[in-house]
Amino acid sequence: MSVAKSTIPADFSLVDGGPMHRLMERVGLAKPGSERVLWRAITFALFTWLPLLIFSAIEGTALRGNANVPFLLDFTAYGRFLIAVPAMIVAEAYVGWRVAAAVRHFLSSGLVSNEDFPQFEAAVGEATKDRDSLAMELLLVGFIYAWAVVQILGAGELAIPGITWHGVTAEAGEKLNLAGWWFRLVSLPVFQFLWLRWIWRVVLWSKFLWHMSKLRLRLISTHPDSAGGLGFLGETHGEFAVIVFALGAVLSSVFARSILFEKVPLSELRLPLAAFVLLCILIFLGPLLLFVPMLYDVKRRGFLEYGAVAHMYTRQFDDKWVKGGAPEGELILGSADVQSLADIGNSFEFVRRMTIVPFNKITVLKLTVAALAPFLPLTFLIMPVNEVLKKLAQILL
Repeated sequence: MSVAKSTIPADFSLVDGGPMHRLMERVGLAKPGSERVLWRAITFALFTWLPLLIFSAIEGTALRGNANVPFLLDFTAYGRFLIAVPAMIVAEAYVGWRVAAAVRHFLSSGLVSNEDFPQFEAAVGEATKDRDSLAMELLLVGFIYAWAVVQILGAGELAIPGITWHGVTAEAGEKLNLAGWWFRLVSLPVFQFLWLRWIWRVVLWSKFLWHMSKLRLRLISTHPDSAGGLGFLGETHGEFAVIVFALGAVLSSVFARSILFEKVPLSELRLPLAAFVLLCILIFLGPLLLFVPMLYDVKRRGFLEYGAVAHMYTRQFDDKWVKGGAPEGELILGSADVQSLADIGNSFEFVRRMTIVPFNKITVLKLTVAALAPFLPLTFLIMPVNEVLKKLAQILL
């Protein structure tokens, strides 16, 4: 089975495509070969958050004033528009190039053979076509604005009656002010579109991995990455921590609003937090489980194949050096036979340590930390700063 030598799709990208990306290119926020991702992230953050501040200040709802939920104390606005929105845009460059490198690695490492290259090329083409789908992005926009209508008619997501920076909230619905209309029709849809588009990208990437799991990949049980040669996929999925952090920031801000305005105790939020962490791990590492049957088979065959070689060599070593079969005058001291025996033992140990999942504990820990980090500031809502510092001192000193 020969290794594929066809041209590697160096221009493949999971993120640089689609109608919205082409629109960003036309307005100068995304240029081919120069992402300008930081400028785009700042622009989107200001576009979604700053008008809300201006409108709520004009209407007197930015601070406590006549609003029981003022804009500057609604943490969800910070979590969504100043943290999650720019993070999801930065992730396009940060995660995008790692995914592209992973796709190229399937070929450059020799994992895909010439015989399977047509299927590999078809999978790349299918992912590119789906990424550029106008119908999908229109469907996302349609769903977002249909949901916006439902939210407006159903009193919205902020289930706190009275005057808020959105407007006046009651059981019959929500009477929006200027800030509320911008929030419902501009800021929130932008956030939701970025989030749903990332879900779509994860689906496309998972579909591509499914195609790869059906190929006859040239895996080897003694590969140093302890994953048969697929360890690079775990490293790639660890970079999704940026998206996990963005989602954690949104959920943390929702928790903060519940603690501040609805007086919900932090203890009641433990179960949702645990569910969130587990869900993130499942979403971003679950697709890699597609390779479990393949890796299990590689490890099983490795035990048999390297076990047979080890048995043959150790038997010959035993006959020669233990049972007296060595030629007269040949010394075991300095003999290459001993080093070869050690090498065979090391190879068999590689097979034994091989995992049947293409990720390790470091990847799981990276995603877990990214999910939990945004929740640390919640401690300041339930405990004074000096008390937090005292607790830290007790732990560290």
